[in-house]
This record gives sequence, structure tokens and C-alpha cells, in this order.
Amino acid sequence: MTTTLDSHQLSPKVKHPTQGRVLHRFVGLGFAAAAVGNAIGTMRQAPSFLQWLADGAWIPPYPWLLEHLADRPYAVVNATVILEAAVATMLITRWHERLALGLATL
Repeated sequence: MTTTLDSHQLSPKVKHPTQGRVLHRFVGLGFAAAAVGNAIGTMRQAPSFLQWLADGAWIPPYPWLLEHLADRPYAVVNATVILEAAVATMLITRWHERLALGLATL
């Protein structure tokens, strides 16, 4: 005897659908704060910060990658700020929310 599952049995039950939305926006605010913090704080010390990251990295391929990125510290920090700001905007406004969560995981 075989049984089949319908789509309702495969998807998890959500008791409060707005709870996920609130949490996503809260995470978006965290990314916004990180973007502002990196734009203000990390940008001033980008060369020494990236070199410190490269010196302390030990899991492959991070030492190699960070050594190569240490030559362009301001570009790396700017790219990080832009990514954080984009994820924050997407989560707060719920525009492409799944993509934002994927980028946040990255």
C-alpha cells in the first residue's frame, strides 16, 4: 500500500504569518545598522582591518582570498556596505524577500 502526500502535508504550519514578516524586518534593521557601522567605522581603518583579517584567517580558501582582497580594502568595504544596504532594503520593504534571505545567508 502506498500513500501520497499532498502539498498541505509537506509545508510547515505557520501559526502567526505576520511573525515571520516582523522577524525579517528586524533582521533587515540589523543589516541596515551593519551597513551604517561599516560605512562609518570600518571605512576609516579598511587597510589595517583587511590585513588583520587576512593574517588571522586559517580556514582555506580564506587566507588566500583575503590576501588578494587586502590590496583593495576600500572596494571590499564599499561592496560590503552596498550588499548590507541592499539586503536591509529588500527585507524591510519585503521586495524580493526570499532573495534577500539568500543573500543574508551568503
